[in-house]
Amino acid sequence: MRLGTLLLRNASIGLSQLESALRNQVLYGGRLGTNLVELGFVEVDLLSTFLAELTGLPAATPHMLDLAPSDVLARLGADLAHQLGSIPLGGVRERDGRIPMAMVDPLDRNTLAALRARLGAPIAPYVIPELRAFYYLERHFGQPRHARFVRSGGRAPKAAVLAATLGAPASPAPASPAPASPASAAPASAAPAPLGGEDADHDARLARPAALDKPDGPGSERRRTQPAAGMELPPPLVVPPRRRRSSSVPRQLGGEPTVAFSAACDRLDAATHRDHLAETLLSYAKGRVSALLLFLVRDANALCWRGYLSTPFKGRLEEISLPLAGASAFQAAHDTSATFSGPPPAPAHPVESRLWEALGEVPEPREVTVVPVILKQRVVNLIYAHTAGGVPHQLVEELGQLAARMQSAYLRLIRNSKT
Repeated sequence: MRLGTLLLRNASIGLSQLESALRNQVLYGGRLGTNLVELGFVEVDLLSTFLAELTGLPAATPHMLDLAPSDVLARLGADLAHQLGSIPLGGVRERDGRIPMAMVDPLDRNTLAALRARLGAPIAPYVIPELRAFYYLERHFGQPRHARFVRSGGRAPKAAVLAATLGAPASPAPASPAPASPASAAPASAAPAPLGGEDADHDARLARPAALDKPDGPGSERRRTQPAAGMELPPPLVVPPRRRRSSSVPRQLGGEPTVAFSAACDRLDAATHRDHLAETLLSYAKGRVSALLLFLVRDANALCWRGYLSTPFKGRLEEISLPLAGASAFQAAHDTSATFSGPPPAPAHPVESRLWEALGEVPEPREVTVVPVILKQRVVNLIYAHTAGGVPHQLVEELGQLAARMQSAYLRLIRNSKT
């Protein structure tokens, strides 16, 4: 039985709520339970109970997670813990020397085998909701969550929203080992800015049983029909979708492009998972641009999902989050639902500078291109690209056509998720 079916049978959610969560799962990723909690349809503790019923395994409680033994945390290590979505538990005794572990996917044999090999003992699996697991992984190991899994502070002070990464790491538990080595940490330019209010409340609910807030109203995601004060927008570059199947874009970087434009179109048309959309876009970018980043649009912020950079990058792109409230190329593309291509609209371009600093772009690009992916009159993704001398017009057109095909692919994936 699937989680959605179990929740429907127990009248914990309605069919329309399940369909909304499935739609968000296609657009934003994460597990179904994560999207149900984020939408306010299910409390995280109720989700934990249903996951235990679904898997036939006990649920990891916040008390057990708070008491995670430091010696097991040290042996497990941050990288493997994040890779396997697993956290050792304390305050519970298991027979035969088994080590109790909270696991996002406790029935996966490969995960169990990897944990046993690392820890040198049998594993007693406990189930844990994905959102709660990410909170405790950050708390015990010090590595920030991906921006997509940090509830964005829509009502936080505007100054805090300008940080390149939103959502401060939770305070490490006393029994935790030292934070991860600098090599695995995010660069200083992408250091989290502490946010309070809604963000702190949301994390507190992941750490202890509590009722969730009701979902935000229709106006929670800011939409503006006029440019921000002091912002002068150049005429938007509107790129109508076309069925062009060959590319004449000049090569911008060394090496031939790995994927032809026509092949990228075919891949998007045949995609069966949201990750295939991102992978196709990044493959298309190689050999054509210096940088291409794909952003999710949530809670008036652009959250980096995946990216291609022509130069080595040691940070974590998934930690980058940019505000859509300030004057920027991102805001222009988002608010006009049209492609922006040219110099950043704000004279000091603070939002773009945050991004370039995080990416280590020296010198700063003179021109950028941001292409929206629109689903039912709503921008769900922003495709950002730049090259040393500006993105060629033909390439801008092709990105617009790929964005239109992503829209069709999303609609198909959402329909398939409901069957």
